[in-house]
Amino acid sequence: MDYPLRNINELSRIKKIFFQKRNSSIILARFRIQNFT
Repeated sequence: MDYPLRNINELSRIKKIFFQKRNSSIILARFRIQNFT
């Protein structure tokens, strides 16, 4: 019974990591643009 729950936890963890990476890359891009202008 705990297998699906573990699966959901894994998915949420992967999502969290993915969003963190995407956010950091967006912040980095903004920072570069600000430095450029």
